[in-house]
Amino acid sequence: ENLRKQIGAYNQGLAQHAGLAERLMGQVRKLEAEETEVRARTTAHLRAGNQAAAAQHALRLQTVSRELVENRKQMEGAEAMYQNLVKARDVSVAAARAKIEGLKGAINDMRMKTAMAEMNEMAAGM
Repeated sequence: ENLRKQIGAYNQGLAQHAGLAERLMGQVRKLEAEETEVRARTTAHLRAGNQAAAAQHALRLQTVSRELVENRKQMEGAEAMYQNLVKARDVSVAAARAKIEGLKGAINDMRMKTAMAEMNEMAAGM
């Protein structure tokens, strides 16, 4: 029962972390598209000789580029954390399975010893 609760907690944590990673991926895609668009606008204004508009777009491009770099770093960190959580869950499950198998073996051994003791009692009574 405790194992089920632990696995449930791990899975809930994984789901929350996957949601965070997905949100970051969406932000990165949005910023990539915005970066491409702002870069094109900046270039167009420069070619047209609109220095003021080009400067405004260039400032926005710098901001978007910084945000994009930061979100990519966060996304990489979130992905690494997700992988670590998956490994931790798998290790916990494997340890619990090993413990369960050990307990099954101990129970079977105890049953065998009990049966042998009963047989010895019956043999002694004859």
